[in-house]
Amino acid sequence: MNIILIKNKSLPLFIYLLGITLWMTLITINNINDSGTNTLFIKQMLTMSLFDKDSGIGTDLLWRSIDFSWLPATMLWGVVIYEVIIDIVMWKTIFKCMSQLKKNNVFDESTRMSINISLTFFMGLFLIFISGGMWFGYWMHQGPFQMVHLTGIILCMLGLIYNK
Repeated sequence: MNIILIKNKSLPLFIYLLGITLWMTLITINNINDSGTNTLFIKQMLTMSLFDKDSGIGTDLLWRSIDFSWLPATMLWGVVIYEVIIDIVMWKTIFKCMSQLKKNNVFDESTRMSINISLTFFMGLFLIFISGGMWFGYWMHQGPFQMVHLTGIILCMLGLIYNK
């Protein structure tokens, strides 16, 4: 069995994709179950309320702030809808991978394309997050969020490279 794992990239790729899929599913569940906290974080980003206007740090960006009371919750539920779509695409790919592994222990071209599409959907979400956050300068006051978003992008790139 060890020889198969070394020569065959399909099983490690499947385990990797399963981990990413589980992570994405948990992100979606958390965003649904704890929408109040996530709405607050989005509001802080949009309004740039964490900026200390007296410090001078990032204050030249404050013209970008947006303060519409309805926008944070609307954005969160838009994100949740996109996350559910990603979850569906990724779980569909997981089941396709399981079927391929069961049949012949190797992913065919169609399955590899499904993996790439799944990872691209996933990466798209994090690129939207990191780009939007960069516009509002969230890296100055919400650095841990930026690290999670960057981690998601890096994980996707590694999977896409491995799936070549």
